[in-house]
Amino acid sequence: MHKLPYEYVSREVDKLYEKQIDSSETEAINKHCEFIADFIRACGWTEEEFIRAMFGFEPLNSKEIN
Repeated sequence: MHKLPYEYVSREVDKLYEKQIDSSETEAINKHCEFIADFIRACGWTEEEFIRAMFGFEPLNSKEIN
């Protein structure tokens, strides 16, 4: 599987984070966060790679999906 472009994944993740969830709904928050992590992985990224790209670090060459 190839990685989808960071710009696309980042834009979609931003949209997912916009979902309004009551701060007292801990289980719903946890499920939504897991959904976001699953989405990132489904796009060919590990969570670590995505966070590194978000902060402008070089991708981890040893873990890139070709």
